[in-house]
Amino acid sequence: LRFSRVRRALRLLRLARLLKHGQRFLSVFSIIQSENWLVIFRILWLLVCLVAINHFVSCGWYAIGSLELNTSWGRRAFDDELHTFAYRYLTSFHWSVTQFTPASMEIVPTNALERVYNICIIFFGMLMFSCFVSSMTNSMTYLTKMNYEKRQRQNIARSYIVAKGVPLELANDIMRHVVVNQRRKRGLREVDVGAFRDIPRRLIEQMRVEVHKSALCGHALFSHLQGEDLTAFKRICQLGVAEKPLLAGEELFHVGEKGKFVYFIMSGLLTYTLGIAGDEMPPVDVGVKQWLSESCLWVVWEHRGRAVCQSPSCDITELDVAEFHTIVSRSGLYCTMQTYAKAWAKAAAMESGGAEHVSDYWGQRLRVSDLVQKTFGIDNENEAQRMVRIMGGGGYTVEFVFKAWVKLVILEKEERRRANPDTFQRQSRRRASFVGQPTTRKKRSKKNEAGPQ
Repeated sequence: LRFSRVRRALRLLRLARLLKHGQRFLSVFSIIQSENWLVIFRILWLLVCLVAINHFVSCGWYAIGSLELNTSWGRRAFDDELHTFAYRYLTSFHWSVTQFTPASMEIVPTNALERVYNICIIFFGMLMFSCFVSSMTNSMTYLTKMNYEKRQRQNIARSYIVAKGVPLELANDIMRHVVVNQRRKRGLREVDVGAFRDIPRRLIEQMRVEVHKSALCGHALFSHLQGEDLTAFKRICQLGVAEKPLLAGEELFHVGEKGKFVYFIMSGLLTYTLGIAGDEMPPVDVGVKQWLSESCLWVVWEHRGRAVCQSPSCDITELDVAEFHTIVSRSGLYCTMQTYAKAWAKAAAMESGGAEHVSDYWGQRLRVSDLVQKTFGIDNENEAQRMVRIMGGGGYTVEFVFKAWVKLVILEKEERRRANPDTFQRQSRRRASFVGQPTTRKKRSKKNEAGPQ
């Protein structure tokens, strides 16, 4: 009997699985883009927690009622022949719900143990019900306030459009973008986290290096700078880099705007269109691990096209040109950087058909990698090291590239074998026959040599 009780007690440890499932449910919050749905899911999560708590309370109440005592609420309320287990559980659950709300029912305690349990659950229910009501009220208040602010912004935009006499078609496009952008959620930035204001500056600077080094190291120049002058690279990450989230349809820059930043795309998709409206070139897609406006670092620059966010959201890392110049001017690589700037400007003008035809998109991974190799004299590297440098660090090593290549070769071989099994069987037979041929030839040669003797 004692062993059975211990075993039942150990089964309670399985309840720890609920924590795992709770974490999975909470991970849904990071995927939801709409603030309205986020509040609704929070309310549903509160209801699920309340139902789970009532379940355990009802199980305890049912267990007390099932004890072999002189009197119990279970003996008075249930008949073994008429009431099923489902009815008993629902009755216990109903009693549990009444302890958390101002409701009532016919089930009452009949002995001291049940009364003590009932008193404890009443105090616990007062606390839980107060927390639930306050959380529900805060969520509904936040949802109402948010919807009011959205409607107010839409009404102001609509009033301005009507007052200025904007054409109907253009007005509809503008309002459509306003409504869509309000439903979407921007990426989180460092400046949006209020808790970071109380953290020591030393920790903030270390965090900035860890966050932004992956963006900069996608560029071969910054990857080389990290290896040659780590102090300057860290200063660039700490002082010269910031985050800029975009939503669908928003412009990153437009034609004629003075270039002050280099933009590294971390997530999402942009389109870059060279030229002025009416005389534009076909748009070019700019995806993850690419960049725009590197020319701002080396020459006085005005944007010669416009970049627009095409995905629902896009995370951009922007490098401040003025801060970059200040940090590099104090580095030991300053003269080499000047040489690279001249080589970059010369190559861009030559390959674009003149300096006036260079775009913000020119100078992506392969071209920049070759310029870095020529400028900094990186000649003693093999092809695997070159591929690692082109990929711009980011966890890539020679061993990683080699293992990935071997895995790819094996997968391609398996796919060909599955597609043409007969061909592979014939090839394997030819290899087997070819392996036996050298021995036969050697024996024949020996016989031929022995013949003339």
